[in-house]
Amino acid sequence: MQDADRLFQQCLPFKLQKWLRLVELDKAHLVRRAMLVILVGWAPLAPLVLFQGGSIGSESFVAFSSDFTVHARSLIACPLLILAETACAKQLGAIVLQFGDDGLLPEKERPGFDMAVSST
Repeated sequence: MQDADRLFQQCLPFKLQKWLRLVELDKAHLVRRAMLVILVGWAPLAPLVLFQGGSIGSESFVAFSSDFTVHARSLIACPLLILAETACAKQLGAIVLQFGDDGLLPEKERPGFDMAVSST
């Protein structure tokens, strides 16, 4: 099962996060990464809207502050995806490896499957 836990840790996004020190091998730093998503995705919007409209009471700022879809995506959905990544990656890794272990693939397709898994 250890292979399933680390299957998705070989992909480019994980390596980039490791290089940026957002994750470590045994520590996901979920709260730090969720806060970073909020800072990058939502925090710049308010100053940009203020710059465009000129003041807090302006029409554009009122429109921004009442746009709940932006807030729901940036403040709720994106951090939840980061938090769910830990459980989902382990389960997806186990599912992928189960295909090869249970003999669900024809033997002639096994090299292509192994190549796809290793490239993931």
